[in-house]
Amino acid sequence: MIASELSLRGADGAAVPCYLAEPAGVEHAAGIVVVPEIFGVSEWIRASARRLAEFGFRAAAVELFARDPLPEGEHAPMPALMARMQRLSWLGALDDLRAAAALLCERGARKIASIGFCMGGTLSLLYSADPIDAAVACYGRLQHPAQPLEAVRRGRCPVLGIYGSRDASIPLTDVQALRRALAARPGSEVHLYDAGHAFLNDHRPEHHDSEQAALAWAKIEGFLLRNLEG
Repeated sequence: MIASELSLRGADGAAVPCYLAEPAGVEHAAGIVVVPEIFGVSEWIRASARRLAEFGFRAAAVELFARDPLPEGEHAPMPALMARMQRLSWLGALDDLRAAAALLCERGARKIASIGFCMGGTLSLLYSADPIDAAVACYGRLQHPAQPLEAVRRGRCPVLGIYGSRDASIPLTDVQALRRALAARPGSEVHLYDAGHAFLNDHRPEHHDSEQAALAWAKIEGFLLRNLEG
């Protein structure tokens, strides 16, 4: 596995940092755009990109907050992180995801997927309306002004939703609405795990559930293999 720090050119001309993890010696490895949480491209997001590369994918994690950095980075107080997320241009963020996908294609990827967590999960659902090959949304909020469920209804690629049945921030009725919205997208799945919000993130022990995370990662990897192989 080879990891590198690169810079993308945003649609607005801004330099956008990108953490790239690639499997060694796999010329046409499928590309996965990794969409971060509220913390940006944190150490855990980097580790997730490396995990995907070790599984054979070419993964690019995009720093969506490049235009609005905080001095403390991912360790900033939650109110500051929340305020910054509210300032984020979601249309601009989608353009940054497209720039990352273009980079992955330039480096040999013939198929493209996205995977996002929390805020990034919502963005991954929005990005699924683009002509990509698969999208994974991990506990992305479904009631949002950007209307992710509308994007789900417009798109065509298979979508995998990963949610926690004990996530107090995402009602189960919303998860059921996602299931209904995906009914016309063959190969799509929504899975509930006995966990709360952010349960995949092993850098946040107060949220992480190792057993449920292992089950979810197995589901994610199988879904990506089915939809990106060939």
